[in-house]
Amino acid sequence: PPPSVRVIALMISAACLAALSLSAPRARPSMRGPRHYDAVVVGAGPTGLAAALQLHARGAHVAIVDKMPAPAGFDAERAFLYNVDGRGQSTLDELGLLDALVNQSVSQEEFRLSMVTDTDKPVGEPLSLPVVDLEQRRRVPAQWIPRSKLVALMDDAVADTAERPSATPPVERI
Repeated sequence: PPPSVRVIALMISAACLAALSLSAPRARPSMRGPRHYDAVVVGAGPTGLAAALQLHARGAHVAIVDKMPAPAGFDAERAFLYNVDGRGQSTLDELGLLDALVNQSVSQEEFRLSMVTDTDKPVGEPLSLPVVDLEQRRRVPAQWIPRSKLVALMDDAVADTAERPSATPPVERI
């Protein structure tokens, strides 16, 4: 552009900057005061929620940060089933959630194996393999549960920390 257009554009830019600097300052959103947490858990999936609940049970003031507004909401990238076996069940039992898991899931008491070939010949009956000695019932069989249900179950337990009287502050979402 010719020099006169550049000068006019520069003058308009300077006038805009001057107007902006002279205008009343914008009000800042009110901020709550600084908060102290013993632990901040990043991620409100099953592992993060379990960590927050375990820390809370041990007396820690815990905050959870997650990118999703509702951790139990449906997420197409995480629409799968979890097979919660001994170790996961032990954690849920420690948190008082094992009975709720069993009530909302499907028990896996055996595997069925079938042989598949590329011929039309019958292969025989499927072979059943027990997963747990059901006679002894030493533990609950592995449980299949949709991720969204497992997270909702654990998220409800986090919300319950605000309902129960305790010397420990409730788990908070920040």
